[in-house]
Amino acid sequence: MKKMTKKIKTKLNTFFKNRFNLILTLLTIGVFILGCFIIGLIKTIIIFLVLTFLLIMFKTNFRKHLMAKIKKKNKPKKDSKKKNKFFSIIFLLGLIVAIIVIICGFLFMGYVVSSSPKFDKTKLDYKEASIIYTKDGKELIRFGYELRDKVTYDELSEVFIDAIIATEDSRFFSHNGFDAARFLKASFGQALGNSGAGGASTISMQVVKNNFTSFNVSIVRKFTDIYLAVFKLEKTYSKEEILEFYVNNVHLGIDNSYGVGETSKRLFGKDIKDINLSQAALLAGMFQAPSAYNPYKYPEEAAKRRNTVLNLMVLHGYITKEERDIASSIPIENIVVNKAINSSPYQGYIDYAIAEAKEKTGYDPYEVAMKIYINLDINKQDYLNSVLDGTNFKFPDDVVQSGIAVTNVHTGEILALGSGRNQTGAKVFNYATDIKRQIGSAAKPVFDYGPAMEYNNYSTYTLIVDDKHYYSNGTAMGNWDSRYLGMMTTRNALAQSRNIPALKAFQSVDNKKIVSFVTSLGIKPEIEDGRIHEAHSIGGFNGVDPLTMAAAYAAFANGGYYIKPYAVNKIEIIETNEVSKYKSEKIKVMSDSTAFMITDILRYGVSSGLIGGGKVSGVEVAAKSGTTNFTSAIKKQYGLRSNAINDLWYVGYSPDYAIGMWYGYDKILKEYHNTTSKSWPIRDRLFTTIAKGIFEKNGKTFKAPASVVEITVEKGTIPAMLPSPNTPGSMLITEYFKKGTEPTEVSPRFSVLNSVKNLTSTIDGPTVVLNWSPVSKPNMITPEYLQTIGKLSTKYLGIHQNEDDAYLGTLGYSIYLENNDGSLKYIDWTASTSYSYTPTKSGTLKLIVKASYSIFKAAESNGVSTSIVSPYSSGIIMSLVGLETIELDKGDIYQEPEKTLAVIVTNNDVPVTNDATITKVVTSGPSGGPYTVVPSGVINTNIVTTYKINYTVSYGGRTNTLIRTININDI
Repeated sequence: MKKMTKKIKTKLNTFFKNRFNLILTLLTIGVFILGCFIIGLIKTIIIFLVLTFLLIMFKTNFRKHLMAKIKKKNKPKKDSKKKNKFFSIIFLLGLIVAIIVIICGFLFMGYVVSSSPKFDKTKLDYKEASIIYTKDGKELIRFGYELRDKVTYDELSEVFIDAIIATEDSRFFSHNGFDAARFLKASFGQALGNSGAGGASTISMQVVKNNFTSFNVSIVRKFTDIYLAVFKLEKTYSKEEILEFYVNNVHLGIDNSYGVGETSKRLFGKDIKDINLSQAALLAGMFQAPSAYNPYKYPEEAAKRRNTVLNLMVLHGYITKEERDIASSIPIENIVVNKAINSSPYQGYIDYAIAEAKEKTGYDPYEVAMKIYINLDINKQDYLNSVLDGTNFKFPDDVVQSGIAVTNVHTGEILALGSGRNQTGAKVFNYATDIKRQIGSAAKPVFDYGPAMEYNNYSTYTLIVDDKHYYSNGTAMGNWDSRYLGMMTTRNALAQSRNIPALKAFQSVDNKKIVSFVTSLGIKPEIEDGRIHEAHSIGGFNGVDPLTMAAAYAAFANGGYYIKPYAVNKIEIIETNEVSKYKSEKIKVMSDSTAFMITDILRYGVSSGLIGGGKVSGVEVAAKSGTTNFTSAIKKQYGLRSNAINDLWYVGYSPDYAIGMWYGYDKILKEYHNTTSKSWPIRDRLFTTIAKGIFEKNGKTFKAPASVVEITVEKGTIPAMLPSPNTPGSMLITEYFKKGTEPTEVSPRFSVLNSVKNLTSTIDGPTVVLNWSPVSKPNMITPEYLQTIGKLSTKYLGIHQNEDDAYLGTLGYSIYLENNDGSLKYIDWTASTSYSYTPTKSGTLKLIVKASYSIFKAAESNGVSTSIVSPYSSGIIMSLVGLETIELDKGDIYQEPEKTLAVIVTNNDVPVTNDATITKVVTSGPSGGPYTVVPSGVINTNIVTTYKINYTVSYGGRTNTLIRTININDI
């Protein structure tokens, strides 16, 4: 051995002393290295081995040929030595190349080992699909960037295992991760340009490539695959586990499903353990080229590939030819199910739930597999879908949009979301949760009257004047109908959606308290320096979405609790089995009295028809509508009609459910926009249609809490007062007050008046003269008092005074005479504090004076009496002035004197005509009658007839009728 080594060393020294040999050696090394970079190490080694073999063959043949020539020519031995030297050079070159190859091989493998990626086992923990379940535990949908249902080796059908082994790696269970025979066969074939020579990678190597290295084609990556497959993967996992990694990670081109478990369900509609031979062959064949062998897109190519797999299974003894023939005869369309549309009818809700799950866990459900349990009510969601798709409601066009949210008012659970119309696919715009639209008058319960009740003790009665009014900056506020309705209760102001009373209520409350109130309901107003501008009072701010509005109004329904709406009630992280349950906290944000009084007004608005929609037979519904307007500039810019409006809202609730609904258009277009005449009725019908399908007829009603009292008060009292026993029924109104703020004072308006004082009586001839001190009006109906009760304009003070006068009349006094039996005989009413009475009988008279109104007699005082001896005398004479009968010719002129001039009354020769009561009635007819009344009382001398002028005269208890006859004669 030593001699051989010494001999080789000597020959190498001799060889490299020759400059040509040295250059040739360096050139050979350079060519080898260059070849490795250009065509790869394997191909370079193969070429060098082939060249070396050819050189050796050439050397042998050449030596034989040369020896023959030497013998023939009998050349000297010196020439033979030169030839031997040439062949020695060739041998040494081959030896050098072999050594270089070995050294480079060791260096290359060292590089492969040192540069190979870390064998991180977690990379083999493939992500599964996330799953959403309904409240009752039924699977609704699977989703994820990679939809995967991981399966174990035992869950794989035997025919599928046989198919995948026969196709991908026939010696999988016998090699150690590297199949040398297959590798050399594939390498030589590919080096010689045979693209059909097959792949060199085993299943183990493919698992490494799919999870640790890359898909870049290079010699380094290939040997890295071999190294990790043999020394890492196969040393760590069993063959069964490696096969699990392989089949669970593959994407076979069916939507975004990964792994054979999920793909089998989508492709065949069954679990992988249940597929048949034909299906197994189809699935195994798709591993090579999923897109090219997609059975939906290329059924013919898929069939050919399936048949190839079946042939390979026959070749490797897994099935018989007969089984192959049967399996290959089944058409592709018969073994796959119809491709499902990749969209769910519940997609809007699903997208919201996924986003919520990410917020709750901090993980993206598309990346971290989890089971998500949601609050979706399938029946309610299906109904919303049927409304939005036009099945249960007719929309005016396909452009108009609507967003709807339904929540449980007691729990905050989101039961259904109407995410929009004419939308498909995942993660699209959600009109129930994503819009930010101004809410118009739907803001009034939360920004105006709710805070006024909560902080200023407004009742449903509190009076507000609807009249010209201004924002604090001097800008005029107007109503939608450009009218003013005057004094009105809070109930009517809100139910009729008057803007001016709403602004007044807003301005009456500390602004920061309003901010606190609305933000506690989940609404985000435009806050600057802790305050919000006054346009919030009618919904003029950045806007909200239907879900937010439904949750805010739900607080009115449940007694004053804000419950953040939520879609997800439980999440299970699949990898760790960590389970979290969710339930929104109930936060007290207002008193139950405020919540109920707002509810009662909104309920009244629906039941009375003051708002156009929401009535559902058998269900109590409270609701408020809202509308936003375009500015004049916008209308002009887009050519909109004068009655064009923008957003339309309806927010309503029953004792159990709240609905927030927006209706409108995405963009301002001349062809498509809302108008008051067209869109208000559509909005009202749309909400009513929704309410009928969402609200349940369960007999529940809104119950008044103990913190409010229902009180009947007298209309128009400021502040509210209790009615007196005399208050007319038409002046009674029943309203709710916070307990402790209800009225306790009785209204004096219709109460019994105070009696007169200082009544005196004197005799003046035949007349009794009565005098007394005046009685004052009740304080509450005096102009002086009205000016103290609030900031009412002179106009409304006058209106209020006129209303009082219309019911009561003028304050005055009634005069009575007491009869012998104690009963009272009404004599007269006067507004004066003095009255002259002429008795009609002798004896002692008892006269009573009672304070009373000219109209409302029920408030008459008890009265004060005075007694006096009657100055009555029987010398009363009543007679006509002039002739009793007058004869006239037709056409003569006649004028009857005034009644006080036509009749004379004396008492003991004293004229008392002016104190007598005289009535005049004119009748006409033929001489001898019958006579009919002449309404005009005019004597027409152009008609031949007879007139009777009847004077009824009353004085001193006596009544007499005096008749004057006028005959009109024909000429």
